[in-house]
Amino acid sequence: MDNMRATKERRRFKRYRFLGGGIALIPLQSATLLGSIRDISIGGAGVTYIDEGAKLNESSGLKADMLEDKLYCKDIQCKSVWDREVVNDFPLITVSMRQGGLQFVDLSPDQLSQIKGFIQNTLYKERELNDADFFCNEV
Repeated sequence: MDNMRATKERRRFKRYRFLGGGIALIPLQSATLLGSIRDISIGGAGVTYIDEGAKLNESSGLKADMLEDKLYCKDIQCKSVWDREVVNDFPLITVSMRQGGLQFVDLSPDQLSQIKGFIQNTLYKERELNDADFFCNEV
């Protein structure tokens, strides 16, 4: 008998993985975080950033600018849904890193279109995405 339990997908929006190149600029009161985008959906983004004392979860009214080559999304309202230290298994690397999750909030139709275009043009240049490509399938 199989002991593995089937897990149901809880995300509403499909995540697209970045393999490099996507940058997130997140201004906080104490500093501006510069992070790399790990994954993105029309509902939020995962970022990795250098821990210099400022953390994503220290501010309630976050805005993010996301850039990749000549494409960008500007002033996207978001909130921090999680933030944690990245465990470093390499003793020669002394830089502390953090990862965090951003949830996009109060998107205007124009901003939603910007995010869809950002995903389309940075990750899926070879085929056109339709609206169904941005949502998870119900199981």
